[in-house]
Amino acid sequence: MSVSTGGRRDDAEQDDAELDRAAQDDAGQHSAEQPDVGEAAAASSSSAPRRRRVQLALIGGALALAAVVAVSAAVLDGLSVNDQPMGVGRAGAPDQGYSPRPTEAAEVPVATATPVTLPPSQPLAPLVSLPLPASATGEGMVDGFPSGVLPVAPDSTVASTAITSEGDRLQATLSAQTTGSLDDVTAFYRQTFATLGMLESASPAVGGSTALRYGRGTDTITLTMTPGDAGTVYTLVGNFTATS
Repeated sequence: MSVSTGGRRDDAEQDDAELDRAAQDDAGQHSAEQPDVGEAAAASSSSAPRRRRVQLALIGGALALAAVVAVSAAVLDGLSVNDQPMGVGRAGAPDQGYSPRPTEAAEVPVATATPVTLPPSQPLAPLVSLPLPASATGEGMVDGFPSGVLPVAPDSTVASTAITSEGDRLQATLSAQTTGSLDDVTAFYRQTFATLGMLESASPAVGGSTALRYGRGTDTITLTMTPGDAGTVYTLVGNFTATS
């Protein structure tokens, strides 16, 4: 069986056309599945500034945090240095830049004592003087009784007096009663004997009595008091050394 040449050529051309259409369809499908390079480039170029801004924000935050940490460390370091005593650096080491000032002794003015000159003391007058009276004893006041140094208390009645003299020694005794209290008698003779320069001290007493002793040098006076219903009974006994 014979086939014409013209028929085979037409079949071949038809096959080639079908192959071309199939290739075009495959290419169109492939191009539809693949993204457009221009669009990808555009998308990439639009996202780049956003990433840059994020990176700059992160860098700025890191720098701010570092600055805060540095300031805090400086403050803490300053506080720790201030807590150290003067002349001592960190870790207790001496501060090389510190030199203590020498202590200057304060000048204290020397006080000059002003001499005090006391007036010359006047010698005390003798309580009794020579010549001494003769010895005597009696009711009331006897002659020669030294009433200047042994006065009678106020509101008193004298019961008896006596004097005994020998050489420059004189003893005088007075017994009396007063309407005043024991305190009144004590106050009167305390003031009287103080004006004579005599010092008071306690003296032994018996029978509910109170006794006081007054002395100046070798001269002494003993006061004995006994309280009673009508007042106070008292006795004075004086021993004196006479001077000329």
